[in-house]
Amino acid sequence: MAFFGKVRNTINLLKNIDLDQLAKINQQIDLSEAMKTLGNLDEHQLKGLMKMLKTKRRKGQHDLPPIDGDFYNLDLKLTEEQRELQLKVRNLMEDEVRPLINDHWNRAKFPFEIIEMF
Repeated sequence: MAFFGKVRNTINLLKNIDLDQLAKINQQIDLSEAMKTLGNLDEHQLKGLMKMLKTKRRKGQHDLPPIDGDFYNLDLKLTEEQRELQLKVRNLMEDEVRPLINDHWNRAKFPFEIIEMF
């Protein structure tokens, strides 16, 4: 009896799923990993997630501003040469260091290979 109940639930689930949309989502994220993660959420977490997904943006609500760590706008005081150097360092950090840093952080190791880059 339980088997036929599972089959019935699966058929009902397939009737309600847009397979084209599911394929599109699967191209953007690891759907099997997302299903595992969702399966591990408790009822309270799932309700909160669904509430967040269903909430529509209210009139006048804007996207969050970009993160800006320069609270005192010191970048406005930089000369053109200093600004160019700042951008070069930022690009180096984003392009070369960022891909390495999480692995080193997780292993509690210093990425000595970045010293030569600087």
